[in-house]
Amino acid sequence: MARIASLQNPLIKMIRSLNQRKHREQEGMFFAEGIRVVEEAVAAGVPVERVIYAPERLRSDRAMGTVRALEGGGAEVVEVSDRVFDALSGREEGQGIGAVIRIPERTLEDIPAGPEALVAVLVEPRDPGNLGSILRTADCAGASGVVVVGTSADLYDPKCVRASMGSLFAAVAVSVPDLGTCLAWARSQGLRCVATSARAERSCFAFGLTGPLALILGPERGGLDEGAVGQCDALVRVPMRGRASSLNLASAAAVLMYEAVRQRMEEKR
Repeated sequence: MARIASLQNPLIKMIRSLNQRKHREQEGMFFAEGIRVVEEAVAAGVPVERVIYAPERLRSDRAMGTVRALEGGGAEVVEVSDRVFDALSGREEGQGIGAVIRIPERTLEDIPAGPEALVAVLVEPRDPGNLGSILRTADCAGASGVVVVGTSADLYDPKCVRASMGSLFAAVAVSVPDLGTCLAWARSQGLRCVATSARAERSCFAFGLTGPLALILGPERGGLDEGAVGQCDALVRVPMRGRASSLNLASAAAVLMYEAVRQRMEEKR
């Protein structure tokens, strides 16, 4: 296997182009970098097309084991120089391993429903780092899925992939064009649709969040509009006791999902 040392190599140029959303959509692939992220991709059985690695950076048997596992699974293994890997990585000191992964074709029907379904619905989230953090929280909380609505950050943006720490592959994450589509699906599955708003009278801590539930979180700037609020079954707020008037989206999502988890645990006692 020849090592790639040129940034002008066609494969390297293609992988670098995946930093841009339009190229990810054209190619149907994205680049995920880091040992833990790639390990999670392997564990989840996602379709890895290629594994890219810089051997001088990989000093652990664990990392090389991941490379061998991917190769055994049919992925193309590409060895590159440190310089080339740094050009692919979004970090100052890349870990030396990354994977080109085919974007999965998921729909709302792939989100498991049931009596304890918990789905986070994000309306037009713009920050890919926040989106990745929410995916990680949803995974930790055992949520059924995450739905991204409308014009939003891309689930496969490098910042989102890194912030998710591999949870992108564990949580069922779906994009839909509009809120109406998501709410219609939620109701067909028996989920209550509870929206968040600073204007709500009820605190999320004083409202029942058990049973099949979709938590609807609006954009950080301005929140949900009146039309969206009117389509939901209930409205709650996260209490603010300090000088700040709001939490960022990732923090608000974490509070709400874990309050739902807490209530469900209490209900089972």
